[in-house]
Amino acid sequence: MKTIAIVNINPDTFTNPTLVELISQLGASGNKVLLFCREDHDPVPERFSFVRLFAIPPYYGRLSWRPSVIRETKGAYHKAEEILTEEKVVSLLGVDPIGFLIAARLKRPAGCKLGNLSFEIFFKNELESQRNEKFLTIHRLHKKKCHGDVDFLVIQDDIREQDFFKENGIGADRFKRIFRVPVAPMRSDLPKAENLHKRLGIPEDRKIICHSGHVSEWTGISRILDALENDWDDHFWLLIHARNPLDPQNTLRIRMEDLQQKGRPLTLHTHVFPDYRAYEAFLSGADAGLAMYIPDFAGGPHVGRNIGNIGLASGKFSTYMKLGIPTITTDGGVYPSLNQTYHFGAVWPDGAPFRPCLAQLKEGLPDMKHGAEKLYAEVLDPETRLKEMIDYLCAS
Repeated sequence: MKTIAIVNINPDTFTNPTLVELISQLGASGNKVLLFCREDHDPVPERFSFVRLFAIPPYYGRLSWRPSVIRETKGAYHKAEEILTEEKVVSLLGVDPIGFLIAARLKRPAGCKLGNLSFEIFFKNELESQRNEKFLTIHRLHKKKCHGDVDFLVIQDDIREQDFFKENGIGADRFKRIFRVPVAPMRSDLPKAENLHKRLGIPEDRKIICHSGHVSEWTGISRILDALENDWDDHFWLLIHARNPLDPQNTLRIRMEDLQQKGRPLTLHTHVFPDYRAYEAFLSGADAGLAMYIPDFAGGPHVGRNIGNIGLASGKFSTYMKLGIPTITTDGGVYPSLNQTYHFGAVWPDGAPFRPCLAQLKEGLPDMKHGAEKLYAEVLDPETRLKEMIDYLCAS
């Protein structure tokens, strides 16, 4: 039995597919997992009872001038270092820039490997144009630590890998190992598809094309609604699923309601699913999916080029592929080349009409379903990659 430590100040430890499967497999092999996180992190789910939580403040840059904060922060870091030694941690993983900064600052036991798990990439030119001093500091310090004592990198695909190298001024030779692990759910028996026509009152003769998740500009929702209004094939019914209710004054909600009043084929459905399997059953009731990622450079450091090149860091895209759902994507990152090889759906270039994408779906849904399933099996299924990674993490 070995002990692995993870530093993640994001709230997504038990919802991020890669982290969930990594922690699950570590526990299934009898290993211990320590999670250093914010004090207000969500509780550990029951099935992860082997995970121990330790609070650590997300310190970067300068400490507060208040003596009590300085003492508290330094004390937390000193305690974390004691825990790493007492528990004989063999690998320490930092999630995203701040998590990696914290991990890299901690004194580690002899032989303990340090890794950078990159799900988010911040771009200096975007931060400068946004005058985002906080994230510029994080970017600078993260880059410095990437040039230090670090053993391995976890990233999703070759384009994101090259973005990571360029932003941090390094190459592949900086790391002893690089693991490309797509953000994807593990293979499992597929759930019975919900009858969405019946549940949501959608006409039986329409094919359902689903946009699920966030309803924000970076998801391409405005472009989709533009297409629905002026460039659509009414053979398809647009289903927009949102996790949280939209405010009645939300401009996108107002626009959707206006389109519905004009008789456009649109359903807005708000629902939080009790678990991921229920979500997969819901998605399986759709005939096609939308995975749109459009950079919103004014929207902050997370939704600029980081979103435009999201590629295999998209859990939504991977879930569609696992379920065999033909999908229309935007043309950023690895999607165009993957579609050329696997024909999982259609790619919508920026500025191009949308109707040709729908025409491709209309003609090729059965073949595209097979292509999506093959893409998941050959590229996205994380099982083998995670096993290789865990073997490395647990090696003395």
